[in-house]
Amino acid sequence: MLGMDGYREKRGVPSLGPPALETIPTPILIGETTAKNNLARIWDYLMDENVRKIGVCGMGGVGKTTLIKHIYNWVLENKSKAFKYAYWVTVSQEFKIFELQKRIANAIGVDLSHLVDVNMRAAKMFKEFKEKEDFVLILDDVWRDFSLEDVGVWFSGKRSKLIISTRMVDVCIRMDCQVIRVEPLRAEESWELFMKNLRHYDGLSVEVKEIAKLVANECAGLPLAIVTIAKSMAGVVDIHGWRDAQKNLEESRALDEEDQVFERMKFSYNRLPNEMTKNCLLYCALYPEDYEFERQNLIRSLVDEGLIDQKGLSFQERSSRAATIVNKLINSCLLESGTDDDGDPWIKMHDVIRDMALRIKFGMFLVKAGVQLKELPDVEYWDDDLEKVSLVKNDIREIPGDISPECPQLSTLLLSGNLFMHIISGSFFVNMYSLRVLDLSNTDIGSLPVSVTHMRTLTTLVLRECLSLQHMPSLQELRALLKLDLYSTSVCNVPLGTDKLVNLRILNLGGTRIEVIPDGLLGKLSRLECLLLGSLVANVEEVMSLRKLEILECGFKDGDDYGNYVRWCNNQDKRVLTNYYLHMASYCVSFCSNEYTIKKEVILSGRRFIKEKPKSVNGNLTVVVPIDMKELYLEEFNYIGNICDLDLQSSETFNYDYDITTVILQSLESLDLFYMRSLNSLLLPSSPATTFSLLKKLDIEKCPKIKKLFPPGLLLTNLQELEVCDCDSMEEIFAAATANSNFNHMDGGSIGEDHIVLFTLPKLKELRLSCLRSLKSICGQRLFVRCDSIRMIRIFSCPKLKRMQLYMPIDDNAPYHSPPPLLKCFSVVPKEYWHSLDWDHPFSIPNRFSKSLLNPFLHLWFLPEQIYVAAEEEEEEEEESSTNNNHQGSVGEKIILYSHSPKLKQVAAMVASTIEEHLQQENAGKYWSGMILFLIDLQTLDYLDGWMVTALILSVVNAKPVDAERRRLGLVAKGDRRRLTGKWKHSCRDSWCLFAGKDSIGLCFADRPHCEGPNSLSLVGIADSTLDMLLKMLLYLQDKLNEEIDYPTQLIHN
Repeated sequence: MLGMDGYREKRGVPSLGPPALETIPTPILIGETTAKNNLARIWDYLMDENVRKIGVCGMGGVGKTTLIKHIYNWVLENKSKAFKYAYWVTVSQEFKIFELQKRIANAIGVDLSHLVDVNMRAAKMFKEFKEKEDFVLILDDVWRDFSLEDVGVWFSGKRSKLIISTRMVDVCIRMDCQVIRVEPLRAEESWELFMKNLRHYDGLSVEVKEIAKLVANECAGLPLAIVTIAKSMAGVVDIHGWRDAQKNLEESRALDEEDQVFERMKFSYNRLPNEMTKNCLLYCALYPEDYEFERQNLIRSLVDEGLIDQKGLSFQERSSRAATIVNKLINSCLLESGTDDDGDPWIKMHDVIRDMALRIKFGMFLVKAGVQLKELPDVEYWDDDLEKVSLVKNDIREIPGDISPECPQLSTLLLSGNLFMHIISGSFFVNMYSLRVLDLSNTDIGSLPVSVTHMRTLTTLVLRECLSLQHMPSLQELRALLKLDLYSTSVCNVPLGTDKLVNLRILNLGGTRIEVIPDGLLGKLSRLECLLLGSLVANVEEVMSLRKLEILECGFKDGDDYGNYVRWCNNQDKRVLTNYYLHMASYCVSFCSNEYTIKKEVILSGRRFIKEKPKSVNGNLTVVVPIDMKELYLEEFNYIGNICDLDLQSSETFNYDYDITTVILQSLESLDLFYMRSLNSLLLPSSPATTFSLLKKLDIEKCPKIKKLFPPGLLLTNLQELEVCDCDSMEEIFAAATANSNFNHMDGGSIGEDHIVLFTLPKLKELRLSCLRSLKSICGQRLFVRCDSIRMIRIFSCPKLKRMQLYMPIDDNAPYHSPPPLLKCFSVVPKEYWHSLDWDHPFSIPNRFSKSLLNPFLHLWFLPEQIYVAAEEEEEEEEESSTNNNHQGSVGEKIILYSHSPKLKQVAAMVASTIEEHLQQENAGKYWSGMILFLIDLQTLDYLDGWMVTALILSVVNAKPVDAERRRLGLVAKGDRRRLTGKWKHSCRDSWCLFAGKDSIGLCFADRPHCEGPNSLSLVGIADSTLDMLLKMLLYLQDKLNEEIDYPTQLIHN
């Protein structure tokens, strides 16, 4: 099942910064004459000052979206020549004004999250559009007319334009658009496209080629039909196969236009090799129109659904088979694919193909996904023949007891993404005798109906991210269950009867409130292939008894247990375990969410690994690691000066004839170093240049003694992400070159010497530097770093940084003073840093690259406003102190406000007043001493991401790591807690987060990021004397932020 975590929702940039607009990957236009004519007509109307609205219409699959994608990309790439802005919004078949407002607001960078009334939302967008000129707003896939004024779209200038694409000319006319009918390809153009996708045209006989031309003509000039049919015929050389294809397509001529398109798409479907592949394609239609699947989540869903033949196959083999089928569907053009900015693959189903799939399964599929349903479909929709029902991503809040549909054939029920669904009647499931897959993920249910546990055919039960779920009935009757997913629920105990689930293959208990796995449980689940326990500690002997285990995530109680398990794995003749996440850390560890996100990672804490300073053969600590480890996270190994002070080994027999530690490091792809107090260098001076040759990601935080990160000569040819944070002594990232360094020396300029040194990081995409108080320059003297692939640079609170020696090559064919081609974002906080930063260039023509070229990507952030609360101080003193970061009042409280929201500023003032009132109470000052409240609106939080929020806190606190660790930090935010808990990256053990959202209020903590229920307040370590103040804050948030929050019905003290 694909939980809603697999949905790739497109979010725009909030109003605090300019939208990050990027071109859309677009197929090459086929058809020299037709394509040029269609584009020319659209462009002529765009340039016509008398035309405001353009409607591009045509039958499904004719290429409307491709045409307007080319227009959109052209506008973005040539802003100064025509329009300043271009905005793309996909509307889809079933939409409501509220949802369309959200999509357009995200595209143009307007925050509507605090407004619930459509008229108020329209007024805010109207104001935003009124201030814009020279923009193009593109609404793709419009199915019905609507009022632009109701949405809030306004055209303020003659060069403000609207383009819509639709299958219906009536929609264009009713919306007062200038109509452009997209013409199908001409016969010769169709044949050209057909041959291109047939691939083996030259190998066909003359007679077959003539029939192939007739087949191409039957595609009616529709590019989508031409491509899919051609690819379905690839490899067919027999003349009888071609004649049969021609006959089948000819039979659809008598049908109307829509039915012809359907039959042509169905032809490609019918030619898929087997029923398994066909069923996998049909399954994709269960999700909303224009839904983008994360690739691994789609593969996971196909396996969970049982669509992959599972007899005799391991977990990895089933996943590989599913991946092969997905690739087949992509190669057949029945699914679309691409990658996001992070390189993560996504998969999408064309709306025409989705329509075809739903027509094929008419009466057997009930799909109302992402259509903002408020309640369950009426009983007449629930036919006896239903096989699959999908109601994902709606607004259904409850399933009442008077609904009990008779669906004896129903095998799949998807209800995920109904965020506010809190009640499901037990009678709803009573007549679903054949249900195999039930997905209730991302709902707000507090308990699982008992009737679910009587479904003896159930094989997959997904309850992931049901944050309010606490109560689980006994599962002992679910003997057929293959997968149980309780990830990120509030369940406190392993459900009763779990030990009876003898067929269970996948068990996910990560992110729950379970504290202990009962003794003997895992040993009884002998068929487990994937075991994900999050932070839970596993019994080593029981885990070793699971001989089919391929995926493992678990913790170990001590170094002995960890070492015993790793040695056992390494010594297996036929190793079954393929992916793992083995940890023995104290905090600051984010756990995996599902079986497809686990790689080969080990996380170790020096504080938990040993009880005293170790003694070994060479005086170093010996640490056994898996033989195929790819990712390593180390924290609090406070006695080592560099990584080589650890003896990393992969077996009990240690051979010191060669450096095994170096061999293991040479295979690493990711390395995290956290809180290493004695670390003064990354490697030994004698370490080979290839030590980190495969490293893709390096993150180093809270290492106060290290001054220079990378020694000269180190090869980092695969490094993609580099983050350095809160290292007080760090002066240079790349150390100065020496005579023996392994660098390329290049003539062409000098900086204090006759030569410069150019160090290449060909794959570096992201560079993050934050809270580095001593950092003076990126590189040492004479050294420059060449970054051909850099996409994002973020610099935060590096007050001494004066020189940036990053060389970003410019396209030789681009106009003079063109910006770096791949750079998307450059963030500097505070903005004063940017003006004092020198950007050196390694060559003698410094004007070819200057700081001004980065302006299109630059985000200069303001520092947060600080409101100080200090009892019994004069007002004048408070004003004077408010400009001092090191203010110390009688108790020293601060409220840090980071938002453009006027309402949140009102909240800050109210909170300050409430705290002052509270400080008059007895003993209150003791608790609040040193307290910092950090206020931020969720839209800002989304844009900054967890990295920036953590950096902001560390900077504003202005304390050394040891002090920050002891300091209580708070965050007050408005919004959905699911998004909030996912974004918040805890930087301190005793940090907490007070949140207020549409569905809940409560407190989050670093070690327990859940509340006890949707309307409860969980208070961990909070003194009783603060309760009144906290409740006042919540009530004020409810009033001022216009949220529908109930008063807490219970207070829970842990």
